[in-house]
Amino acid sequence: MIKLQIRLILICVFILILCCIDCLGQKKTQDSKVVLISIDGAADWILDDLLARNLLSKNGAFSTIRREGAYAESMTPVNISATAVSHVSLFTGTHPNVHGVVGNNILMPEQEIKSPRATSGFSAPIEAETLWNAAIRQGKNVTNISTVGQDNTSPDRRGTKTIGYGKKLANSIVSNLSIVEREHTILLEKFERVKMLNSEKGEEYFKLFSGRNIPLYYYVADSSFDGVKNYDIVIVDLDVDLGNGYEGELKVDEWSEISFEVGRQKVSSWSYLMNLNPITAEAKAYFGAIGFNSSSPNAFREKMENEVGIWPCEQDNRKLSKGLITEQMWFDQAERLAKYYQQLLLANINESNWDLLSGYFTLIDDVQHRFLLKDKRQLDFAMENGVRRKRYEDYVIWAYRTIDSLLKELVQAAPKDINFVFVSDHGVAPIHSVVLINNLLEENGISVKGDSIEARAYSTGPAAHIYVNVKGRQKSGIVPKKELSKYIDRIAKICKGLKDPITGLPIFLVTLKASELNSLSLEHPRRSGDVFVSARTGWSLSSKIVPSIPIIVPNSFNNDSYAHLDQNTQRFLGSGFMNETGLGVHGNLGSIREMNAIFYAVGPSIPKQKIDTISALDVTPTIAGLLNIKPPKKAKGKAIFK
Repeated sequence: MIKLQIRLILICVFILILCCIDCLGQKKTQDSKVVLISIDGAADWILDDLLARNLLSKNGAFSTIRREGAYAESMTPVNISATAVSHVSLFTGTHPNVHGVVGNNILMPEQEIKSPRATSGFSAPIEAETLWNAAIRQGKNVTNISTVGQDNTSPDRRGTKTIGYGKKLANSIVSNLSIVEREHTILLEKFERVKMLNSEKGEEYFKLFSGRNIPLYYYVADSSFDGVKNYDIVIVDLDVDLGNGYEGELKVDEWSEISFEVGRQKVSSWSYLMNLNPITAEAKAYFGAIGFNSSSPNAFREKMENEVGIWPCEQDNRKLSKGLITEQMWFDQAERLAKYYQQLLLANINESNWDLLSGYFTLIDDVQHRFLLKDKRQLDFAMENGVRRKRYEDYVIWAYRTIDSLLKELVQAAPKDINFVFVSDHGVAPIHSVVLINNLLEENGISVKGDSIEARAYSTGPAAHIYVNVKGRQKSGIVPKKELSKYIDRIAKICKGLKDPITGLPIFLVTLKASELNSLSLEHPRRSGDVFVSARTGWSLSSKIVPSIPIIVPNSFNNDSYAHLDQNTQRFLGSGFMNETGLGVHGNLGSIREMNAIFYAVGPSIPKQKIDTISALDVTPTIAGLLNIKPPKKAKGKAIFK
């Protein structure tokens, strides 16, 4: 009897221990916190190469995770592998045929075929539940930091707390300044002499996209107090009266933040005095674009602005392409933006009131667009006797090293109970030429302009949806529905017939009719084109309609590389977008090696392992599993960690 009682007691104790272990395990799962970072454009093939060549720190984030965490052989993005499309798939676990973002530029059903850019995929309605919506629905708190799809424009596009991606209010200014003889007595207790400056353009101001102008007034000052004229500072003011203060001071080869308000919104212009003659006071100054983050709630926005600062705006691609700023200035801007995103994450990572914290870095993608120089057919390849090629390679390495370091600092600053997942949306490929696809259609008898538009293409890097202007379907449509199939056949034949003038191969790897798009999971009844094309690597597409230039144009952002081309072509290249005429683009089919993305994870719930190639659709179920919630309602894919 005593033995039986002892056995019963031991069994009860054993069951109690199991229950305690189970409860502890459940508590650990329930309390699991996840930081999800998207690194735009981080290409698996480039990262693998840098790690193999020991060009990244052995103590950096990527090398450390390979030793201590989990990483995938590669990650296959969806079709098409472009930023808006890929991110929405990452965050919904669905293909574009489900979530509806079928390109970075989409012709929506209610739109008229006129604008060459149509609706941005970054703002198009998402037709599937997102990871952050699913998490909030299941009682989790989500903090979003400038992530694609989380732009704070509607309740379904924000988290519990959200810093939306920056919105630019006005473009940058480059001013050539000269002295006005009238001397000012104001501020003479601070400066030995102060004189007003005039811009060569006359009155200068920030031209807000809303139509309002913010005037700028300039003064030059001598701070030496040595009796010798030696101008060394440019003063910037928003009114002509220095007596009531001024917005900022600029010194040669230094960045200064000029802060002010537009309405009730704080903004700032990161400005740079490029040169200043100390005797004549002739100067050249750069005033960076102004903008802000749309954020909620307001208390969170104010807290982040006070602790971290105001969105510094993106690097100035147009001014660099025109030779108005230096490469070093561009890189200063790029690094400032990356560190701003990191500081926002650091300001939140030790807070207790979130379960999912998402962030976004654009640095690698931005650098690759401008500087990925690896194809002998690229105009820049042999420039500067190969020195440019080496310099550009170093720029790309710098971008990966910078992100590697920023991620390492983020992990080190976080509490030890946090799980980190680092992914990219797509890879990148070098390109040598651009196809003006609407020019192609026009020259083959398909009208793409004016009141007689029969069809128009909308490109996303090397891919494009081509929409026929069908009567009764499109606003102001002119093509009878009974003629639609004939137009589709004509357009498909035109595209299939376009050949590479060097290799003789078809430029388009795939040319598909709408009825065939299910093979790429791109079919959507209201948003997909009637014909879809995707080019081979090495090629990009442009939706611009420029009748005066050839259908095929060699690409570059650098004036010296395309100086031999005609003026119209030079103007086209000088106004090109990053994923259009850049040296590196994305948007090819996701199965192409160069488009493969990355997946790295580390934390207490992450087993140490190397994983085979995964799908981008696996990311959302994996994060849901770490958060101990159900994935979004339409999510496919599978959780990587069981």
